[in-house]
Amino acid sequence: MVELAAVEANVQAAAGVADEAGVLAYVAQTSLAMTRAACWDEEAWVQSFRVLQAVVPAANVAQVAQVCLEKCRVSSQPDEYVWDTEGVDLYKGEFGLAYGALTLLNTTRLQLKRNKLYGLLGPNNCGKTTLMRAIENEQVEGFPKRDELRTIFVEHEIQEREAPGGGREGCPGPRKLAPPAREVHTTPIFG
Repeated sequence: MVELAAVEANVQAAAGVADEAGVLAYVAQTSLAMTRAACWDEEAWVQSFRVLQAVVPAANVAQVAQVCLEKCRVSSQPDEYVWDTEGVDLYKGEFGLAYGALTLLNTTRLQLKRNKLYGLLGPNNCGKTTLMRAIENEQVEGFPKRDELRTIFVEHEIQEREAPGGGREGCPGPRKLAPPAREVHTTPIFG
């Protein structure tokens, strides 16, 4: 994860001037936002650095932008991932998953070992069901096919239930607890 302090240091070193009126801080925050958005378009960086003309010669702005872009690109690369080497792999890979224009999983790493059971947990609307359907429909690149890996996908609704009340003085009695409009729980099993 790229930190603002590191970006500020890179901008100040590349510009070679002290921060006057917060110009370098502004450029550093813009650089950080572009880094987090994975925007590596050089022209966009040069345009966003135009404000530097207030503190550095206009001819140097593009060079400062390019230096900062490269430092941010390098520092934003994820650390090398270390895979588990024990046991037999059923699947080991990296993939992404989208639902229409919405990216649900980006650069997701998954490793499944033989003779293990796995569950998929996460908050509502994070892509659990979409991932399981993609696995079921053999849409995850490199994932074992149905004849190589048994996958059980159970989908069910949570029913309304009554919550016990304290019945004590000042405590409310029993009340109905209703789930959100539609809550889906999935139970994947790989084996």
